[in-house]
Amino acid sequence: MKTLFLSLLFTLYPLLLSAQTPGEWTWMSGDSIPNSSGIFGTQGIADAANKPPGLYQSCSWTDQDGNFWLFGGANFTSQGVFRPYNTLWKYTVATNEWTWMKGNNAPFSDGVYGTLGAPDNNNNPGARYMSSSWVDSSGNLWLFGGYGNDAGVFGVGELNDLWKYDIVSNNWTWERGANSAFQVGVYGQKGIEDSLNKPGCRL
Repeated sequence: MKTLFLSLLFTLYPLLLSAQTPGEWTWMSGDSIPNSSGIFGTQGIADAANKPPGLYQSCSWTDQDGNFWLFGGANFTSQGVFRPYNTLWKYTVATNEWTWMKGNNAPFSDGVYGTLGAPDNNNNPGARYMSSSWVDSSGNLWLFGGYGNDAGVFGVGELNDLWKYDIVSNNWTWERGANSAFQVGVYGQKGIEDSLNKPGCRL
């Protein structure tokens, strides 16, 4: 019996290996050249022709429906100028289409902060790159800091603003931090939460 088992094992093993499909990449969208300027289309409208610009150090999320989201980042012009964006993109996996959701289709946009803690259709984080991002249990997208444009106070620098994006309402909310760059942190007491606490600006 043992001999029969080993014989079957050695016979079937190569067949099992050959039946496995190796991992493969598929070019789904976008350009094959660096520093593409992208195609924005119409804000809020998905289109097969839409595509983000070529971007460096943008941040990303995956929502509860498996769609991909992309914010900010920067690219270079042919003259070597570094250009940050504040565009929010959604990629719908099922249709292979990008949608320009929020923000501007031009670089170097200042942030529109509105009122702290109040969602507003006009709110937008400023253009930036090297931000941190995460998704909460309700599916909201969160964004913190990075390097880029504040509300026009200092212009460009390291940021410590915290933002929440509600997918359902398509609105950004400025939740914490300053609307200007170069802020120092307020640490409070270690292990004790406090409404005055805030991380300093950082990349």
